[in-house]
Amino acid sequence: MEMTTNPQDAIPENLAATPGVEKGGESLPAWRFGLPTDEELPGLARLYAANIPFEDVKPQETLEKFIRLRERIQVVRADGQVLGFVTIEPNGPVRGAAFLRHLVVKPEHRRRGVGASLLKQAYHVALGMSRKSLILRVDPSDEDVVAFVRKAGFMTVGAQSSKKSGKLRLLMSHEL
Repeated sequence: MEMTTNPQDAIPENLAATPGVEKGGESLPAWRFGLPTDEELPGLARLYAANIPFEDVKPQETLEKFIRLRERIQVVRADGQVLGFVTIEPNGPVRGAAFLRHLVVKPEHRRRGVGASLLKQAYHVALGMSRKSLILRVDPSDEDVVAFVRKAGFMTVGAQSSKKSGKLRLLMSHEL
């Protein structure tokens, strides 16, 4: 499934993101969403491992996990280049909620609306799963990420300890 973001889509205002952000008077290409290709999976695993500093993440183990999760991964591309990805699972820590497990944007594409667009894509995927809400976990000490998802309309509904690290994570939800 390939999808181009469209500002006219019926989506909550706080999750709307406009592709093709202008930079220096020049419009960037439209963002396209789809499943990852075989060639992209190793790069996604490396991108994930490089951007999760608080856990001991091994790219090979991540690649094996991503191969299993392939149908749950949505990659955003511009001109054939991967900008980031999101994984959405039908079941998570809250009954009836889709679970946004990963949202990763390449460092050079951050603060350009890519993450907001990935949240919007996750919202669409969760709607397609007939879920009532979209839920995610965040490190409460990462103030930028907490502010980002709050701005997108997510609300804190609880906290739980990470199974891997034992660290506290905020459980945040957005009704669909």
